[in-house]
Amino acid sequence: MRANGLDRIDLLKIDVEGAEEEIFAEEADWLSKVGVVLAELHTDLAASRFQAAASRYGFRMASAPDARFALAINYLQLRDDTIS
Repeated sequence: MRANGLDRIDLLKIDVEGAEEEIFAEEADWLSKVGVVLAELHTDLAASRFQAAASRYGFRMASAPDARFALAINYLQLRDDTIS
């Protein structure tokens, strides 16, 4: 964000083909500057870390995944203060 002069992201799609665990293993302060996150996650550990990080920044689950239809599961998280 800093490198591109952005102070906010309205919609962030995360699709990093298995690197999700590393992204959410550390503090994710940048999530406070994101309105909506759609994340494609490949492991239970990645999903757990994503859920924990997102909830610390006021996100709530807006779409529950259904593993019957995909190898990778899409999670949609919203913050109430960003949706009108």
